[in-house]
Amino acid sequence: VSPTGQGVDHRQVQRELGEVGLQLQPPVTLTSTTIQVTWMVDRQAQFIQGYRVMYRTKTSAWLVQDVKSPAERTTILVDLKKGTEYEIKIRPYFDEFQGMDSESVIVRTPEE
Repeated sequence: VSPTGQGVDHRQVQRELGEVGLQLQPPVTLTSTTIQVTWMVDRQAQFIQGYRVMYRTKTSAWLVQDVKSPAERTTILVDLKKGTEYEIKIRPYFDEFQGMDSESVIVRTPEE
């Protein structure tokens, strides 16, 4: 039976997602345009389909990269701008439900 089936109590999904704690680790700069983002999950919930990694520059809207596996704890952001500061945060999701954002971290891509 799929967890997204009819038997899901949406209040329970939202409550469980709201209790998930995520801790971003310091991002690792791989190249001048790629950053590896890693996180720890303080409290796992039965209702997690994946994680939404959000990132932006000081002047841009949030960009989103979905990690579609609840077992994953890392992703790589690509096509970033060189020599630019990015703010990164993450939240768990299940269907249209989303949990709380992690604390955000700031990382700067190198010039070269």
